Amino acid sequence: MREGFITTAGGRVWYGIEEPATSRSSIPLLTLHGGPGGAHYCLEPLAQLSKFGRTVVFYDQLGCGQSDPTSDPDLWTVDSFVHEIDDVRDQLGLAECHLLGLSWGGMLALEYATRNPVGLRSLVVASAPSSTAQWVKSCNEVRAALPKDVQEALTRHEADGTTESSEYRDAMMVFYTNHVCRKTPWPDCIQKSVDEMDKSPIYAYMNGPSEFFAPGTLRDWTIEADLWKINVPTLVTSGRHDEFTPRAAAELTSQIPGACLVIFEQSAHFAQAEEPERYVKVVNDFLTEAERTH
Repeated sequence: MREGFITTAGGRVWYGIEEPATSRSSIPLLTLHGGPGGAHYCLEPLAQLSKFGRTVVFYDQLGCGQSDPTSDPDLWTVDSFVHEIDDVRDQLGLAECHLLGLSWGGMLALEYATRNPVGLRSLVVASAPSSTAQWVKSCNEVRAALPKDVQEALTRHEADGTTESSEYRDAMMVFYTNHVCRKTPWPDCIQKSVDEMDKSPIYAYMNGPSEFFAPGTLRDWTIEADLWKINVPTLVTSGRHDEFTPRAAAELTSQIPGACLVIFEQSAHFAQAEEPERYVKVVNDFLTEAERTH
């Protein structure tokens, strides 16, 4: 992987570019990791797209992973992270690109696509909502199926403001092992990304203490009213056991003109790591068809 840094108003942003061994003949894929506060590691399985002759571009959002740290909350906004996409494209020469966003990265991808940026050829939205309300509703639907003692521990600590307790974190892990990643142990790329979020102040500030309890600055975020503006081929993906449920994914798909939905039956939230071979094939087929027809 070829690595380096680009510069933004807030500091340096790390990037990594996985290039095919043979000559490039297709449009690059730019990827947006989850979080807020995660890192690109969770998307590393997509590097396998290079075997199909496609360049894949990863980067760590400002304050995340190998990018410069930041303690300025004024930079922790949707608009700042959306503008960062343009900085990456401009400085890496991505005049045309496909865009794939996972979870929080998918929220950014939706925001970006509704602005109809020049040169965007297609969109892949992986396990991401069109509003925080939709996300919380989906997570709480699967939370309601957890064992009663787990639900009670989560509810009690949220009400008492003691979400840093070990009991709360243990209860969260029951949720995570069922609806975030079902592989045991977690693949390194997933564990590294989750570890980044755990130590990041951005996640707590923008989201909150957990996936299903989100009182942070994103609590009122929505892009639902603007989804009709998306004018590029769009693929939505979800895992059968995802915290962003197939029902929620179908609801999102129906709001985007011409969008299609693929469910990964053996996966939770990280289908690209839980079913990597099928995921890479599905994405490659979609990108190839988007190039052929649009």
